[in-house]
Parts: sequence; structure tokens; C-alpha cells
Amino acid sequence: VGRDEVLEHGHTLFEVRDNRVLDVGTCIGRTCFHRLCHNTTDTGELFDLTCVTTGTGVHHHEDRVEAFVSLRHVLHDDLGEFLVQDATVPGDLPQVPFDAHELFPDVPELIGRPRVQAVWRKVERICLPRVDAAFTVCQSVAHVYHSRYGINMTVVRNLPLSAVGSLKVRSTFAPPYTLLYQGAVNVGRGVRELVDAMQHLPQCRLVVAGVGDLYTPLRRYASTLDWSDRIQFLGRLEPDRLHALTAQAHLGLCLLEDLGLNYRYSLPNRIADFAQAGVPILATNFPEIARILSQYGTGDLTEPCPAQKEGEAYRLYLLRLASDINSALQRWGSIPPDTRQQIFSTAASHLCWDNEQHLLLSALSPLL
Repeated sequence: VGRDEVLEHGHTLFEVRDNRVLDVGTCIGRTCFHRLCHNTTDTGELFDLTCVTTGTGVHHHEDRVEAFVSLRHVLHDDLGEFLVQDATVPGDLPQVPFDAHELFPDVPELIGRPRVQAVWRKVERICLPRVDAAFTVCQSVAHVYHSRYGINMTVVRNLPLSAVGSLKVRSTFAPPYTLLYQGAVNVGRGVRELVDAMQHLPQCRLVVAGVGDLYTPLRRYASTLDWSDRIQFLGRLEPDRLHALTAQAHLGLCLLEDLGLNYRYSLPNRIADFAQAGVPILATNFPEIARILSQYGTGDLTEPCPAQKEGEAYRLYLLRLASDINSALQRWGSIPPDTRQQIFSTAASHLCWDNEQHLLLSALSPLL
């Protein structure tokens, strides 16, 4: 593997280093302390989380759990930082926590590149058994790391702060319906499929909140369609505006293509975000998503997005997707508002950072 090829993926790693960050804290004498913040989005869609998540402008965990960690405790939140720290810090590191916010060797960029994958898996085999504490974003990822390397990871899910006190479901559930996609407009996120499926959903309008690699080409593509007047691309939104927009939606959407284990085992933030807003969701039938929707009943499942975006198979997929959206809208419209309020209030009270923060503290407390 060439140096440039490794550095290319090292850069990808560093783009997500603010997942759970060590903010500059205080110094007492000659000992400096940093503040550990859990500030995350779903696996594989982390960008500059200092300001935003998934291109939408959402700030998660604004009153984040804070634990003061001495500089001798070096938090690694990706493999690239682990390697850099090993190479640049003299002596042995007495205590090393590791935050696996994704299955990095299984990200879509490495699928089909077995030699590069092998390099990063070797890095994992060498580095991960040496950590003193490890945590990750969902049970499926924890299981993979345990089966591969025998390490036990604490699961700390990426959940927003509770909004149960202000949660209010819509009183009416009738057309015209608003379908909302919020998140990164990237490959494998189902935005193209939603745009195309709108031809079969005349009673719906699609709102896309977020930016990404496909934002501009998809917006241009949508403008050429006969149903373009029912599709709106809003770009990146400020948190308050996004929260207000989410609460107005009839149905949230979380469609994913099966681009490897990193996608298949993801638990997107929007699953909990929509629950906090009292909005049902139609989401891809992947294990972690299905686990939440089955437990709390806040949405419906649909099949993964296809790899090919043309041909008869794709046409039939769009018909099935439109049918699933219509069925979800009809089902939720038949549920009385009081019942919907109870469903989402229960989910919102459980799917929140308020209930997760102690898990992070527990994982780190032996090192403090």
C-alpha cells in the first residue's frame, strides 16, 4: 500500500475526530485537564461536529457530560489518531481509552479495496487489545469488535437531549403530507430514491434539510423532473429552524443502501431526533434501527436502497417505496393523537442523552 493511499484515508479519519472531543480545559499547577465531551452523530456521517452534525446544523448534547481527564489519559477516537499518538508521544501511555464511533475498515470508501482494508484491520489487531477502556455507538459494532479482537466495549448511543417536556404530536394527520429527510446528502443515504419516488406520491411534498457531496447534483436533477414543485432542498439549517421544521413533518425518512457493515450496523441520530419531535419515521430494515423501532413503535421499516438507480428493478423498487410511505402515512393517520402522544413521550423519555451519559462516565471512571 502506497504512502499516499494510506494518508488519503488517514485524512478521512481526522475529519471525524470531533466525534467525542477533548476540549481545552484548565490547568492546576503543572497538570493540565481537558474536558471530554460526547458530541456525536451516526456512524460514518461525521464531519465538523464542532459546529454542526451531518450538515444539518444540529448541535447534540449541548449540556454534554463533562469529565476532566488528565493529559496522561489520551482519548483516541479513531485509528489514525491512535497511530499518530503512538508515533509522537514518548514513553508508554499508562491509560488509553478508545472510542470506536464506526467500523472504520468497513466504511464504504474501503469496500472493494482489500489491501487497504487489511492495513487498517492490522492496525486494529495491534492497537485495540492495548486500550484500557473502550466504548462504541451500538450493540452491533460492539459485537463485531468483541468477535474480532475479544475486547468488551461499553455501548454509548448517540442520542439527543430529552425534549419530552415540550413534545407535542400533530393534532391532524391528513394530506398534503410533508416528508422530511434530514442529514448528509451523500452516497447511500436514499435521497435520490426519495426524489424519484415522489412521482408516485402526488399527495406529498419532500423536504431535504442538509448538505453533502450529492446536494448540488441532486438539486439540479430534481429541478428537471415534472414533479419538481413538490421537492424542496433547504441546505444547512440552524438548529432552531431545523427543530421547528422537524415538528411539522408528517413522516421522517431514514433510507440507507447496504454499503457494508459500517452502514448496516449504523444507528442514525435521526431515529431518536424524530422520536423527540413526535414524528414517525420510515427507516431501512437494518439491525440497530429495527431494534429501536420494534422496542418503541415509533416507525416502520422498509428495504435497503438498491445499488443500481435505473432499469426495471429500480422502477419496481420505487413503487414499493412509495407504497411503504403511503402505508406508513395511512397507519399513523389512523392512530388517535392521544395514543401517538403516549408512544412518542415514552420513546423520547428513553432515547435521550440524559440516560446515556452515565454509561460514558462509568467507562471512564476507572481511569480518572
